[in-house]
Amino acid sequence: MHDHHDLKGPGMKKSMNMRATRPGITLIEAVVSLSIISVLTVGLSSSVMLGARAIPSESELGAEDRAVHDLCNMLRADLLGAYEIDEQVSGNSTRLIIKVVKPDVEGAYSEVRYEFIGDAKMIRRRVDAENYEILCTSMTDYRLSFTSESALLRFMKLELVVEGTIQQRFETFVNTPYRPELK
Repeated sequence: MHDHHDLKGPGMKKSMNMRATRPGITLIEAVVSLSIISVLTVGLSSSVMLGARAIPSESELGAEDRAVHDLCNMLRADLLGAYEIDEQVSGNSTRLIIKVVKPDVEGAYSEVRYEFIGDAKMIRRRVDAENYEILCTSMTDYRLSFTSESALLRFMKLELVVEGTIQQRFETFVNTPYRPELK
């Protein structure tokens, strides 16, 4: 007699083993996993795009700021080597003539001119008899202030407002170690 609880025959055992060890996935599992992966990929790529646009590139706004910083550093270097400074104001323009000692030739000097032209929103520089070099064309406001003692310059402060920059307002403070004559 057979036991009623033993329903496993030789054929049943074989089909159960095949079902438990079959390789691959079903079509529905593949579709669901691919749709999840595509949603994750779109989310990651959009976050990368947002991050890339949040940082200004070399050719965008950061370049203007670097140009203004370079201008301020150039003026600072000229003032540090100056022995005479002449400020000429006409309307809303200022010409700053800086006589700088040439380090390689004894008794010789260079004349460096900075012109802050308010109407043209321009700052330009000229060394000796060379052509003017335009340093900035988007200056909306500027202010030069000098602190002198017995006609000798101690400090100079330059305040610039430049449109198209991240910083907008720039300040340069120069302490002149050789106390050039201020005319």
